[in-house]
Amino acid sequence: MGYIKTVGIALDQLGMAICGGNEDCTISATTGYYSRNNPSNFWILLEWIINTTFYPVDGEGHCRQALEKDKAEEFRQGYKLPLAVVTISSCLIIGLLLWGIYGLKTIGKKA
Repeated sequence: MGYIKTVGIALDQLGMAICGGNEDCTISATTGYYSRNNPSNFWILLEWIINTTFYPVDGEGHCRQALEKDKAEEFRQGYKLPLAVVTISSCLIIGLLLWGIYGLKTIGKKA
């Protein structure tokens, strides 16, 4: 696993811990778990935001893929308001970066 991906996962787990969830789970896996096992508008919206953010690198179903990697973990949803703030603000920054790179690569292929 690359250095950037390892640090990203560690930061993701830190975000989950700060929000009161399981410190060994990522926000993506937790969201994937709850959107399937306790679906509510909150989890469905969060899943859509995360999946859209990471589409350029993972394609469809980022949260489902993360859940598969963490399926043996114990999931705790944590506090929803801090989780929403951390997730949405992080996804805005990450999404701009990933979609910008994706766009540049797409333009480069057409040129």
